[in-house]
Amino acid sequence: MNIKYKLIITYLAVALIPMIFVTALVLNNTTSAIDEHIKTIPSRDRSIDAELADEIDKVGSLAVVISVIVAILVALTSYFISKSISDPLAKLTDVSRNIAKGNLENRVDIKTEDEFGELAQSFNQMTESLQASYGELEEKVKIRTTELEKSVKELNKLNKVMTGRELKMIELKKEIKKLEDRQS
Repeated sequence: MNIKYKLIITYLAVALIPMIFVTALVLNNTTSAIDEHIKTIPSRDRSIDAELADEIDKVGSLAVVISVIVAILVALTSYFISKSISDPLAKLTDVSRNIAKGNLENRVDIKTEDEFGELAQSFNQMTESLQASYGELEEKVKIRTTELEKSVKELNKLNKVMTGRELKMIELKKEIKKLEDRQS
């Protein structure tokens, strides 16, 4: 379950559970108080009793309607609050995954005046620093590679010269051996 749904459930629980409890308590107390009041009414005025029962039902229905409206408002508010938290986190997560894959061109696009905005700005600065460091490192590697290639070329030239001299030395040794063999 992602953070958006966890936040919605938390907000709903915090807001709705007390509201339902209070509504039930108020309805119960109101009904009990009215019932007690009706008992004190003389029997000749019992016609008022039916009217009062109708009014109690109306008040109860109104309380249920108000509770449902408040529950809907709480649910909508919970949704938008959780969305304002979970959306920036999702953006940060997506960009950080792309950067982890080596794409240092990505930036977080969160322009708010809260902690998420500050985090996005810091994250973008960190990415820029990484990109600059990576660029510097690539430049150093390129320079070092060029230097090594130059050294390898020089060593190859030297190797050719040395190989050529060695071959001449072998030929000279053979000549000397021939001369020595002729003289003996």
